[in-house]
Amino acid sequence: MIRVNDNLYPKENIKNVSITSDNGSFILTYYFKEDTRLRPVSESFTSSKDMEKKITELQGKKGKTLLG
Repeated sequence: MIRVNDNLYPKENIKNVSITSDNGSFILTYYFKEDTRLRPVSESFTSSKDMEKKITELQGKKGKTLLG
């Protein structure tokens, strides 16, 4: 699941993600599969670090942890 603007969406329903820049802010737009009948949802970020964190969350990459 991914949280966008206080709503939860399954990652499996996302078809495409576009990244645009507008006056120093970054906008991620999520496009969903047609069979879900969901409209595209946009989320804006003021820094590239915050946007990179969200993209990493979308990709499912996790940090290395040692168990023991």
